[in-house]
Amino acid sequence: MTTTLVRLLCFLGVLVLMCLWEHCAPFRDPQPRPYRRWLSHGGLLAIGTAVMRLVPGFSALAVASINRWGLCHQLALPEWLGILLTVVVLDLAVYGHHVVFHRYPPLWRIHQVHHADLHFDTTTGLRFHPLELLLSMLWKMIVVALLGSPVLGVLIYEVALNATALFNHGNVRLPGILESLLRPVVVTPDWHRVHHSSRLEDTNSNYGSIFSWWDRLFGTYRATAQGSTIGLEHYRDPQQTQQLGWMLMLPFLPLPQKHCSEP
Repeated sequence: MTTTLVRLLCFLGVLVLMCLWEHCAPFRDPQPRPYRRWLSHGGLLAIGTAVMRLVPGFSALAVASINRWGLCHQLALPEWLGILLTVVVLDLAVYGHHVVFHRYPPLWRIHQVHHADLHFDTTTGLRFHPLELLLSMLWKMIVVALLGSPVLGVLIYEVALNATALFNHGNVRLPGILESLLRPVVVTPDWHRVHHSSRLEDTNSNYGSIFSWWDRLFGTYRATAQGSTIGLEHYRDPQQTQQLGWMLMLPFLPLPQKHCSEP
């Protein structure tokens, strides 16, 4: 079974499970007739995936398969340690990447596509502009090359990253005891929902993707949101924010006001 098929099957499996969970036990009332929005989110992901496939070998897995000079190779680390190091370091790198996309205005123009969603459900985890997907993959390729990551380590991280993006954007709530057990280690929907609040102080917090400890370590953790509104204050038209064409053009439109494009 190819790595692409493994990733696809895991992605679809988690997506189906999360949609069923949201249907049976939603945290908030779900959006009425969300199909147009869901199709736009899927279309955005499909376009981004197609664009990346235009360049042969443009993936972290491809770099890992040919790289023989990175840190893990130079230190002759055992494969299990290389896999563990890869998962942890890549997640730290993605945390840093996320912070930079909030703090640097040209990158925020791209990333705001994700935050402009007025609803918060598992499909929000698909809502990333193709330019962000390209830059994110380029960053991971550089990290994998420097680290000399094993292919299996990169595969595990990519599968986990995709799965947790669907999970922590879910319109669901974990039982209290499970939330208290998981929150110190992994990003939960309640944790990440704070990050999607329209309040600036909330949006600029809780940047973690898989592991929640980076936010605690670097002082960007916020336990609860100050506001309860999802999305961005300056994009509140639901007809606009769920249009695929608008999402693709948003990075090139002028920012209507100062929000979280600056520290």
